[in-house]
Amino acid sequence: MSSAVQYSLVLVVEQDPGALSTAVRTLRGAGHHATGVSSYEEARRQLTLDPPDVLLSPARLGDHHGLHLALVARARRVDTHAVILVDLEDPVLHSEVTRAGASLVVRPLGADALLALVNGLLAHARQPPGADAAVAPQPNRRMSDRRRVSVRAFLPDRRVGPRRCSASL
Repeated sequence: MSSAVQYSLVLVVEQDPGALSTAVRTLRGAGHHATGVSSYEEARRQLTLDPPDVLLSPARLGDHHGLHLALVARARRVDTHAVILVDLEDPVLHSEVTRAGASLVVRPLGADALLALVNGLLAHARQPPGADAAVAPQPNRRMSDRRRVSVRAFLPDRRVGPRRCSASL
């Protein structure tokens, strides 16, 4: 693993207990400080106590939406990378998520892809300003204190062969 990646706090929100424990175990196995919660209320409480470097949340959380958590996380800590997980691509939701400064990723997300995503976001966040100016899009003026990046750059190409692990989020 790259020495540029420092291990950080990751909050995983998932209502499926099996997927939650697999994601948390995968992230902890890679050395990250991962916390898993299964409800909007628990996630909101955790965001208040200890805002994470990365928030992974499904779009639907009972009566609430993962985008609400992304907004709470960004209000508590502006450099939190919020990733909203969906089952199907939705252009309207994609627009809303992007406008909120978060990223949208289509599930399933295997263990390798999960680690690549989290490590990529953290490594990108720790690069000195301007280090990737030729590749990354210009910052959104409303979020000028945080460089924007497409999470697709950190995900393996899904069209190449079958997934190698059974773990998915």
